[in-house]
Amino acid sequence: MPRPLQISQSDNTIIKQIMQDKGITIDELATRMGRAKTTIINQLKLSNMTINSLAAIAKALDVEIADLFPVPDGYVHYEERRKANRFSTQKQNVENVTKDEFALFCKFKEFMKKEREEV
Repeated sequence: MPRPLQISQSDNTIIKQIMQDKGITIDELATRMGRAKTTIINQLKLSNMTINSLAAIAKALDVEIADLFPVPDGYVHYEERRKANRFSTQKQNVENVTKDEFALFCKFKEFMKKEREEV
């Protein structure tokens, strides 16, 4: 079973802002997720969610899971780097990715694979 993640109040604020921007109420979010309204309220209030819950929220809001978290100064989101062709599968573009970026990407990919297997 996935362990709960502690998310910050700013992460909850982002979730609430996305809901407001898209005109989605807690009731509608709960319906889209197939969960009770009180469950969603408690998760947001306690800032205690599993990666699966965050993935379900992202899916229900039709956003990427990374969109639920604040972006640190200077960070370029994966999707932006991908669009810039920095993660191309062609060998000639591999030098554009630092070893640290690639290692982090591989760890995240493995983590998400394990999470999907647990579902």
